[in-house]
Amino acid sequence: MRIGVLLDRITIGGVEKIAIEEVRAYRDAGIQADLLVLSKDYETPMAFNELLDGINVIHLDSKIPKFFRFSFRMPFFSFFSLFHLTYPILLNKFIKDFQYDYLISHNSYTTFSAKALGAKFNIPYGMYVHDPISYILQNGYGESAKGKMLKTLTPLGLYIDKKILNNASAVFVQGDDHKKFLTSIVKDPAKVFYISPGRNAIETPPTTREPFFLVASAWKHGKNLEQLLTLTSRIEGFRLKVAGKWIQDDYKKIVLGTLKSLNMADRVEILGEVSEGELNNLHQKASAAIIFSQEKGFGLPALEAASNAGTFIIPDDCGAARYFQNNIDGLFYKFGDDASFLDCIDKIIKHPELSYSLGASAWIKVKQEYAWSKHIAVLHNAMNNNSAKQGLTNEEKTRSVHVPERN
Repeated sequence: MRIGVLLDRITIGGVEKIAIEEVRAYRDAGIQADLLVLSKDYETPMAFNELLDGINVIHLDSKIPKFFRFSFRMPFFSFFSLFHLTYPILLNKFIKDFQYDYLISHNSYTTFSAKALGAKFNIPYGMYVHDPISYILQNGYGESAKGKMLKTLTPLGLYIDKKILNNASAVFVQGDDHKKFLTSIVKDPAKVFYISPGRNAIETPPTTREPFFLVASAWKHGKNLEQLLTLTSRIEGFRLKVAGKWIQDDYKKIVLGTLKSLNMADRVEILGEVSEGELNNLHQKASAAIIFSQEKGFGLPALEAASNAGTFIIPDDCGAARYFQNNIDGLFYKFGDDASFLDCIDKIIKHPELSYSLGASAWIKVKQEYAWSKHIAVLHNAMNNNSAKQGLTNEEKTRSVHVPERN
């Protein structure tokens, strides 16, 4: 059996991290898997080099003549680009040999190409919906003039969502709100599966922690870091470390300007991009990780903190919230309710023992339920129980999946 895990490009983000580790988990299980990337030309240089070690990466646009690889980001959009529209046609024309039994596509725009390749080579595909297109158009660009204009495209986004969902053999979703929405618009709700990203936990929880909170993301508009700084600026004892690459330079200027105006430079450390090893070390030292944006798709920092025996403060409608328990594994607040959020911060500062007890509970849950071996078992079960079976041999339909857990 050969699995193709499909990304549009390798850039800094949680989606890319999940896809890379998914390939590794399959290969650890003895199942041939490749990371298929639509575009090399529009990648972020050196992104996830550490994680990509040992991963077979195939750039599909290497089959397309250079002249036809021309692309640009579509006006008003953050990520949607011309190649998302042209590559389904071009790959269909120029790829002559494509020997995969199943495709796993990450994100809706990428699924345009999965659908085209699947139809040409008779390969079933499953798709991750981290955020539906209609949701992004309705909620992803705020109330600016651009945001209001893109909201008018929501009906078109809904039509596209339905089209690619109904053609997929299985649909993978991580959060409650998105699953409820997707099952309401797809013809066969039984093919929509919950799936948590995988994560392998550390062997032993740390015995000491430090009095700082951690936020980690690919920083861009909508992550609300400037609002977090403003809200916490008067909290005595609040210390923050900010990890992650700045995706938008103008957003970095806004955050740094906010930091300066609040006189918080001595309490907030801007770390910039960090390696996976450095990120794990930060989670093992922090009092708690914070998610201050809604993240209905998932909210990977919560799982990353938990795998390092750390706790987290997240919105109660964050996708990750369904996999953990409030006041047992982490602290949940109502998004947009400042008092609710500040109460969570206050609990951790006044009761530092919570960092250990909540983190230990979350860590046990990751070890027992969310290892990468569990993750690909869910994928395999979905393939076995849906129309994905059409492309599999009898042996592949019944094959069990065992992945040795990695630290």
